[in-house]
Order: sequence, then C-alpha cells, then structure tokens
Amino acid sequence: MSGYNQFTKSSLIHSIAVIGETASIGGNQFRMAFDESDMNVTNHIYGDEDDVTTTAVCMKAELSNKPVIGETLVRTEVSKSYVIIAVQSDVNSYELQLREKDV
Repeated sequence: MSGYNQFTKSSLIHSIAVIGETASIGGNQFRMAFDESDMNVTNHIYGDEDDVTTTAVCMKAELSNKPVIGETLVRTEVSKSYVIIAVQSDVNSYELQLREKDV
C-alpha cells in the first residue's frame, strides 16, 4: 500500500474513532461519522429524485456486506432511522447519502 493510501486510511480510522457514532444496518453494528445537512439537497438518480438530509462515512472493513440502496440505517445514539439513497465507495470506505425516515 502506498504511503498516501496508508496515511488516508489511518486518518479516516482515527477520525471515525473520535467523532463517529454507533450505527447499524440489519444486525451489523459499526462506527460511522455523520454530517447532517442544514438544508435538504435534491438528489437525481435515473429520473428519480430524493432529498439527502445526511451523509455518512464508514470503513469497509467494519461491514460484512456492501450497503444497498433502500436499506434502513439506524443511528443508535440519537435514535434516528435513515433510508440509504446512494452509496459511493473507495478503496477503504463507503460514503452513504441518507434521507431521514419519517417518524
């Protein structure tokens, strides 16, 4: 692994350990860093549109399966549920675009 990739991986692991919160998809619990939007952003995917209320990042190594669009993610510490509306990945992590579920 190149020095840059190792540096970014270590930085991401440290950041999630410091600012991350417990989350779960199905029965899989892991740490994830959340970024709540001040305003909803409309996301257009293949003619569909949805409002992104939150983005979140987690390490791939913490999940047994890749997150799937439409799955429910639970943010344990603040008791909020989200629907995954987009998944982006790189070598070490997943970035999820989420819409808060109506209560």
